[in-house]
Parts: sequence; C-alpha cells; structure tokens
Amino acid sequence: MQSVGDQIRGIRTALQMTQEQLAQRTGLPQSMIADIENGKRANLGLPTINKLAEGLNCQFVPHFSYKKDISEICDEQSENIARKIISLTSGSTAIELQLPSQSVIDEQIKKLKSDIKKNPSTLWQKI
Repeated sequence: MQSVGDQIRGIRTALQMTQEQLAQRTGLPQSMIADIENGKRANLGLPTINKLAEGLNCQFVPHFSYKKDISEICDEQSENIARKIISLTSGSTAIELQLPSQSVIDEQIKKLKSDIKKNPSTLWQKI
C-alpha cells in the first residue's frame, strides 16, 4: 500500500501540477507539501487531508484493510485461545506431576481449536 505522501505525489504529477501550484490551491505551504510527499509528515489531520484532496480534485476515502486473510486471522486467534486454555489446565496437572506428553498437548490444542472455530462467539473472548 502506498503512503499518503506517495499517493499525493502520484496524483499531483499525473495532473502535471507543481508543489507550488498545489500549495496555492490548498492554502498550505509548499514546504509542507514537500515534507508530506517525502514522508517527513506522516500524521496528517483530517482538515489537511481534505484540503489536499480538494486541491487535487480528489475524494479522500478512508478504509480499513486486512493485514492478513480473514481466515488466517481467525485460525491464529483460535490457536492462541486453545494454547492459553491448555496452558492453564496443563499448569494444574503439572503441579500434580501428571503433565501429558507434548503429542497429547498438541492433539488437545488441535481439537480445542476446532471446537472454538465451530463456536465463533468464543473466538474473541478474553481468557
């Protein structure tokens, strides 16, 4: 995903507009536009972003995007929960010197992970 500065530079140059011309259209200093395009100003306020969008004849449309595939996120979360639950129960069995083997623990995690996926309301509960 392109940075905001890269997007602004790309649109501005596609429009054959100079930084000075964009500055005049937005009321922002040319030096600020240069800093934004060069990544020196990353945390822009919404009023500044709206001025830039208007100056570039664009519409600013914020959106969320997934860092990973949604099924991968849910798979990782179900495994994390399963590991926490098994860890909590394994701790009490270890005190009694009855800690199961790693293969048994792995199998329990696999089954619990499957159960969690079947009941998605538990996927994001705090343990």
